[in-house]
Amino acid sequence: MLRKLLLTAAVALSSLVATGASADFTVLVPSGSEGDGLRAAAADYSKSKNVKVEIVQAPYSNVFEQAANAGQTKSGAFDIVLMDDPWIPFFAENGHLRRSDALFRESRA
Repeated sequence: MLRKLLLTAAVALSSLVATGASADFTVLVPSGSEGDGLRAAAADYSKSKNVKVEIVQAPYSNVFEQAANAGQTKSGAFDIVLMDDPWIPFFAENGHLRRSDALFRESRA
């Protein structure tokens, strides 16, 4: 399950991509051990790549709602969302997913 969640975290939500945010990447994750682990990994990644990664933790039950609202309004609140597998069809059908490799290429430009 954790492997699937981490793999799914690599999916960026294209309509959620932040423009001009203070962080280079903003990641929405559920509170708890997965979020805590990603916060530590983000700190290491930030140091090694000289980018700012902001981890936003929310209760699991609120992550879907926050991501869906950001996608619908195109708010730019999150670049990456750690999501559960059953949520993917909703985001795909509504055109909110994009390949994450483009996001990382943009950060190097």
